[in-house]
Amino acid sequence: MPAPPSTPRPSAVIEASWRRCLRDYRLDPLRLPSVDVMTPGELRRRAESLEALLPAARAVIPELSRALGNRPHVVLLAAADGTVLHRLGSVGGASPASEAAISPGACWDERRQGTNGIGTSIASGMTACVHLSDHFSPENAWLSCTSTPIRTPSGTTTAALNVTLLGELGAQQSQLVEYCLGEASRRIEDAFLLSQYRRSWVVRLTERAELVGLGAEAMLAVGEDGRIAGANAAARRMFAKRAESPIGRSLNELLGLSLDELMARGAEAATSGVDGWAGRVFASVRTPLRTLLRTRAAEPARSAPAAEPRPRATPLTLSDVAGDDAALGREIERLRRFLDRKVPIVIGGETGTGKEVLARAIHRESARRGRAFVAINCGALPESLIESELFGYAEGAFTGASRRGYPGKILQADGGTLFLDEIGDMPPLVQIRLLRVIAEGEVAPLGTGRITRVDLSIVCASNRDLDSLVEAGSFRADLLHRLRGAAIELPPLRARSDRAALIDIALQLEAEDLGVHASLSPEAARALDAYSWPGNIRELRYTMRACILASTDGVVTLADLPGPIRHRQASVGSQQPAPRESRESSEAAQPDPLLQVLRRHGWRVAAAARELGISRQALYRRMNRRSLVPPNRADAERLS
Repeated sequence: MPAPPSTPRPSAVIEASWRRCLRDYRLDPLRLPSVDVMTPGELRRRAESLEALLPAARAVIPELSRALGNRPHVVLLAAADGTVLHRLGSVGGASPASEAAISPGACWDERRQGTNGIGTSIASGMTACVHLSDHFSPENAWLSCTSTPIRTPSGTTTAALNVTLLGELGAQQSQLVEYCLGEASRRIEDAFLLSQYRRSWVVRLTERAELVGLGAEAMLAVGEDGRIAGANAAARRMFAKRAESPIGRSLNELLGLSLDELMARGAEAATSGVDGWAGRVFASVRTPLRTLLRTRAAEPARSAPAAEPRPRATPLTLSDVAGDDAALGREIERLRRFLDRKVPIVIGGETGTGKEVLARAIHRESARRGRAFVAINCGALPESLIESELFGYAEGAFTGASRRGYPGKILQADGGTLFLDEIGDMPPLVQIRLLRVIAEGEVAPLGTGRITRVDLSIVCASNRDLDSLVEAGSFRADLLHRLRGAAIELPPLRARSDRAALIDIALQLEAEDLGVHASLSPEAARALDAYSWPGNIRELRYTMRACILASTDGVVTLADLPGPIRHRQASVGSQQPAPRESRESSEAAQPDPLLQVLRRHGWRVAAAARELGISRQALYRRMNRRSLVPPNRADAERLS
């Protein structure tokens, strides 16, 4: 991939900014106005212009803060006019006026405040390191600020990400801040692109096939007409060497392959090669999120033994499963590293979150994609039948057995993938036999001593805590240790950052199926977004269909919603509404129940686990998911 264009050394950025301040803006460093601070109402209206970007930024900023270590610092997100929209952390020792100047609502436009991190990075379009006396105003000479612009998929600067510390930075720490800031801005931009173009195909390009899906790829959003509608920074750099922008050009013109050809050549396995300008470039394709939702909605009912569902028009990739949820996207990227490594995978998550959909995507992106994917629901079969379903049986093995015998699901999956749904419901005796299959790679059908070698990939799923089942004695610890080579937890719909997008897409899909046009009133949209969705994606599909049918003119109002959703909104609506920022601050201030238990026991994990009724391993996993660590191991956690 072509190297990024060279960036001017920081001093050149500062010198250019000072020239603008003196010659163009005619500013006097000793007579600058105080920093403008918006009212809460003005700030809310200003934040609405970046509504699509803010979820990704708020997910990435805490991770950026943790990566910077335990030196007090502030991370700021500002709009393109320099207005601070979001803040995390504290520099310490600042005066009330200085604290207000680096709080949400403060404006750091270079034209008014002179050379500063936020304003200068926006004005120059480059990363700006404005340390101490680099600031135009001597009142800001106690700060070290590093800022980088955040761009839209068309390349326009739309925001700036800033890190501010008190005092001087050493060369090593300055490099750390720049690196972490660059990585964070890249992830925000990429998440923004995926969110903005969730109804488009997204082509990911990289020079090495094994790196597809692991981040830092060039990404192109492709419209229905086959033309490029958006590109991330890596893609813009890739085509900059040819002195052309990819926006508006056809995919076929740029890569020599159409979207259909890319997918036909194995895009689902992320191994399609394209002869490019700098060697071979490998591509994978993310299908539109509406296709993902349609496939999830088509999942078969779980009350009967799993069978291959009706054919799906568009194969789903792991990127499709992640959708626009940044946290889930990172987990999917980590999961890719375990494919084709002979490592069993366990998928956790509530009913309806898409565990089988993820298992099928794992199979499609593995080297076993050309062989069978065999699914069995361990909780849907009687205990007397599950053993014969899994391992098969010989002729006359038991009363009622088929005269021809039955090979069993394990042999059917030989060479491919065996998906064991609701693995926690597997009977103890069957667990023992499955353990031998995993450990020895052998299976023996009931009623015969014949042993057959098998080679298969095993993916399991459960909506129950397997560690708790081990503690209770209903699940074998040795089997769990063998199965859980890699683990991933699918978030419930209520916890997904792309929930609003999924609701909108579900509405449009059901409207298309019914042959009508539909939209949501603002009150209905708020109620649906606030609902807890215990049935997850599956409940969402049927709820949206019912809402459309209940509406009279295609506009779904609050009165058209099911009772539980409508009544919950009514109880919430009876309270005094609070601004979004206040709600978020209030929610962030609510103590985490898990954190409360840990603090009550002085961070003694064994004692906390006993109170919660779970194993220590299960508690450690929950702590990891919440980024909870003992204070003596991570002082930086106290910043957030």
